[in-house]
Amino acid sequence: MPALSRRLARRPTPAEKARENKLRADPLCEIANPQLVRCRRCHSWIKLSAKSAFDPAHWNKHRERCVRRPESVFQE
Repeated sequence: MPALSRRLARRPTPAEKARENKLRADPLCEIANPQLVRCRRCHSWIKLSAKSAFDPAHWNKHRERCVRRPESVFQE
């Protein structure tokens, strides 16, 4: 079986499921796939870690900065 097929066929670990559930519970986060989320506040796409599914580090940094910005910045 090719490495890509093996990677796609494996089941998520309990840690990955926990990270996914935490991202899904965040009202500002819209999950596109295990490596990509979208901010519902500013509509930016945030790339997550390519090595770890649903790793929230980049999302957490974006969210922290985004919520500090005034809402008027996002109004068109």
